[in-house]
Amino acid sequence: MTAPRPLLSNRAALAGLSGFVLALTLYANASFLVTDRDALRFFPPFVAGYDANANRHLGAEYMNIARALVAGRGFADPFFVESGPTAWMPPLYPALLAGLLAATDSEAAVAATVVLLKGGVLVATGMLVFLTAGRFARRLRPEFALVGYALWLTAHFDWFFQITHDVWLLMGFVDGLLLGAWRLLETREVRRAFLGWGALGGTTALASPVLGAAWGVLTLFLARERRAWPAAAAAITLAVALVSPWVARNHVVFGEWILVKSNLAYDLYQANYVSRSGVYDEPFLLRHPVWTTMRAPDSVYRTQGEGAFLARYRVLLARASQDNPAALALGTARRALAATLVYPPYRPRVEGRHPPLRTLLHPLPFLGLICLLALRRDPLARPLVVVALVYGVVLAPYVLAAFYLRYLLPLTPALALLAFAGAEALAASRDESARS
Repeated sequence: MTAPRPLLSNRAALAGLSGFVLALTLYANASFLVTDRDALRFFPPFVAGYDANANRHLGAEYMNIARALVAGRGFADPFFVESGPTAWMPPLYPALLAGLLAATDSEAAVAATVVLLKGGVLVATGMLVFLTAGRFARRLRPEFALVGYALWLTAHFDWFFQITHDVWLLMGFVDGLLLGAWRLLETREVRRAFLGWGALGGTTALASPVLGAAWGVLTLFLARERRAWPAAAAAITLAVALVSPWVARNHVVFGEWILVKSNLAYDLYQANYVSRSGVYDEPFLLRHPVWTTMRAPDSVYRTQGEGAFLARYRVLLARASQDNPAALALGTARRALAATLVYPPYRPRVEGRHPPLRTLLHPLPFLGLICLLALRRDPLARPLVVVALVYGVVLAPYVLAAFYLRYLLPLTPALALLAFAGAEALAASRDESARS
């Protein structure tokens, strides 16, 4: 069947996306100009007196560590007080923020720079979705994927336009994983491409250990598909070499092997034995023991350091796992639903339990994957296998350990493509049923 031609040229799609992202960025940041707090009702979430614009947030822990780096205290102090060395967060974003802060000597300039970078990533991601959908579309025009992407950005306006956490940065790395894997599936220069892939893998792991795991799974898939095990081994060696200095630093500082982040036991305990739902939201995170550190001078974290604090949580987790092993299974089931089908509100008092657009869009990527697997008669195209692998491998650790909406949103390009591919499979199935 002949694929439908896009209604938009690539240039028109880029112009439309750029205008859309720019307009929403300007709209979101216009709240900084508001002097009458009642006028804040004209900005999402449309509540008088409530300013949701957190574009100076800069990832909280990330920015606190960046401040410590610039002040000469090293990679330390993630929770607004001087508490010593940390491996609580991956090192890449704090290093980027510290570089910007050292260069500009202004946190406002850092925030403005991150907003611009974030806008660039949003536009690039939209173009990735549009162009990729056009490659495998057979019945639906790729503009449907672009509209779905725009609706997703609008539905999650706060995360994409009102806060400067790590979602944009990690989404850029997801874009890179998808593009890099697709290039490796097609290129003739396999060895050179695998070297670039290795550099991407090490950098990705320093931004997010979960995305680093996705890179590892994709590497095995690509090595098998291209029959290029020696080249893949070289890529893995390069990635390990890039991550090794950070691992060595952690071993010197904490006396133990910490791959990228140190807080796995803490998150496992909090998400499964403290959280009632098994899913984090803002009210729960604000009550986290780490966020009470600044108000508790005698806390273990401040008096004994991060190593002692986390050792305590490893003991608590071991005891809780023995006393109540079913809690982990129940929490995992709840997180699986939240990650795939049932929208988990992050600010329930503001957005409500079932905000219509978010609730409607949330299950579509997972349902799209189900349709894709159940209705396609041909083997899944390799680019779509890459998308499905990234989606599954990234979500799995969060389902098993700890989850909230911020962990899902970097997968936006994969989510948009899965929803579109599922709709394609459903349309193809209907056409075949009509012909028979």
